[in-house]
Formats: sequence, structure tokens, C-alpha cells
Amino acid sequence: MKNLFTFFAVSIMFLTACANDKVIVYDKLPKDAKQFISTYFAGESVALSKMDYEGVKKNYEVVFINGGKVDFDSNGDWKDVEIATGVPAEIIPSFVTNYVQANFAGQIVVQIDRDRRYYELKLSNGVELKFNKDGVLQDID
Repeated sequence: MKNLFTFFAVSIMFLTACANDKVIVYDKLPKDAKQFISTYFAGESVALSKMDYEGVKKNYEVVFINGGKVDFDSNGDWKDVEIATGVPAEIIPSFVTNYVQANFAGQIVVQIDRDRRYYELKLSNGVELKFNKDGVLQDID
């Protein structure tokens, strides 16, 4: 019975945390997130800024008028960039750029996700690639 109660309590906390998406003004983003946007997306207009919680950590999402978006962690470091016209080349690791140019000439990176161990990206032709942090290709979809 105690385990069942614990399960329900954790489930309710999780569902409550997921429901905490909150629209925020752009100025409430972390300084590093605003710097990233002004550096790599200076010509884009922001449509929406949101803050949500992943467990107890804050995450931020910025959506542009053109439909592109950037997700940031609580420190303002980018986690995911998705933009149909192409992810800024300056944020793509050179090993990814070299691989794409050698094996998928003419394709652009339209989405890139990163975490502590991997980079996952999607090309304009729909191909998805996964690299580890050492630049070794792990998967193609």
C-alpha cells in the first residue's frame, strides 16, 4: 500500500511539474540565452518566450516568428536549435559539418540537439544523425 501511495504522489508531482509552462517576457531569460539569440539570431523576431520545469530544473524556450525555436537550460546554455532555414554554422561542431559536407552534400542542418554525451541532428532531407561528443557517428536514421 505504501508503494502505491508513493507511486501516485510521484505521478501527481510529475504531472503538476509538466503543467507549469509559463509565458515570460524576453527580458526574463538568462543572460547567456539572450546573448546567444542576439549573436546567432539577430535578424529574427521573437514570438514567444516560455519557462518550464523539467523535474526541479528550469528550462526556457524561445519561438521565433518564422517558426524556428531554441531551447535553453537553466543557465542559458542552448540545448536544442530548430530552424527550417538552417542552424547557424557557428554552433555546429566541425566534425558534424565535415561529415555532412562529405556524405550529404547540399543538405543543411535544420535541427541540432545536444546533451552531455551526444549531438543529434536532422538534415533538410529528413536524415537524422547522432554523434558522440568525440565526433564518432553513432546512428543514422
